[in-house]
Amino acid sequence: MDVDVESIVKTLRSAAPACEPYALLQLSAAQLPHLDDEAAVDLLKRLLKTSPPNAWPIDDKRLDSWSPALKEAAMTAVRALPAGDDRLYRLARVPNQLSDNERREVFDGIIDGTLGLGVPGRPGASRLSSILSFLSSTPTESRETWLSKQSKHGHWRRERLGLLTDTFVENQLQNGGSDALSTMAVLGESLPDKSKATVLQAVRSLCDDEERRSSLVWFTDSLSAEEHLELVEQVDPVASDPRVVVSHLNEVSRHLVHVSETTLQTWLDAVLEFDDDEDLQPALFALLPALDPTQVQQLEPFLVASALRTTGLVARPSAVERLSDDTIEKLVSVVVIDWIEPCFRRMAMHVAASRPNDVVERCLLSSLANTPDATRTIEVFWAFTPWLHFHLDGRFSNEVAALPLPEPRKRMNRFYSIDLGWRHATQQWGIEWPPSKSEAT
Repeated sequence: MDVDVESIVKTLRSAAPACEPYALLQLSAAQLPHLDDEAAVDLLKRLLKTSPPNAWPIDDKRLDSWSPALKEAAMTAVRALPAGDDRLYRLARVPNQLSDNERREVFDGIIDGTLGLGVPGRPGASRLSSILSFLSSTPTESRETWLSKQSKHGHWRRERLGLLTDTFVENQLQNGGSDALSTMAVLGESLPDKSKATVLQAVRSLCDDEERRSSLVWFTDSLSAEEHLELVEQVDPVASDPRVVVSHLNEVSRHLVHVSETTLQTWLDAVLEFDDDEDLQPALFALLPALDPTQVQQLEPFLVASALRTTGLVARPSAVERLSDDTIEKLVSVVVIDWIEPCFRRMAMHVAASRPNDVVERCLLSSLANTPDATRTIEVFWAFTPWLHFHLDGRFSNEVAALPLPEPRKRMNRFYSIDLGWRHATQQWGIEWPPSKSEAT
């Protein structure tokens, strides 16, 4: 193996004191499932003491990978929070661990607005995803109670709420006003079978083709081959403006896998003629999941060349598992230079989990060689944590756990988040950065 443990440890120890606080907190939290109980519980307590409840690295997904002792320590801390927004938010992130009374407490807080969709002090930020995840674990009646109070169509577009009842959908169609049909249509395949058939029949009978297609686009398996093709071919990929093509591909992405290779080739050929990389890259990633292996090979050199021109990716990568090892290596070595979240994160985590060891090693070493600062070095270590723990026999995780956690000179406010991994932990968020030279050493 080319990865030298002493070199890795030296790089880690050198970067840790000089990186932004969130990066080291995030890296430390990632080690929790890899440590023995005593070390893990100690590290968790230090993390919880250092950061406000909003930033605690505790949710059901993490808890599933933790030992019983670590899980108990985490839930003890959550349950000890005083009544209010922070307590409700943290409980909502761990629905599988809650008692019936705690589940009711969170649901009541969502309904009465104590736990709102927005995040105070962060315009545009939303807790909708967390709230929907919690509601997915509640009875159908509870989900319908919440849905009936929502007015924005965007809230209906999340399918994680699970199947609703036919009675609820029928009531919405009868009493929801002129836009009731389009409101129900965005639930697509998550509708109950009877309601889905009713909604689809109504959508298909619409006289306005644009209105009909805008509702059909939310369905997938229930559509005919002709309908999939109609949706994809609304836009002429050759004659249309590239920005229109990109927007359309993103809108019909779920339907591309249902059209012929010939149709996909027409789209691919048109996209490969794009001059602007900001159009080319998102269009290629939109097509990638649906292409056959030969078409993927045709796409790859264009994607790599574009990434080299832009010194990174200007589009979020998708279906990177379709790309060859050689292409992945080239992209990782470029993306780490001009870090755009979550491009490197997605690609590096995929590499560490799914690619051969020699590919992982080369990607790790090239990433560390190309990182422009200490913060990104720590972010690289975070992305490759599971692989490093396993292949360095646990020493990497123990070394991270032994590092002192950052203590910002200003107390982190409640909007600082380990989960989000903000790279701009500056004074506007209550964190003074960079540290003084004496602190950095």
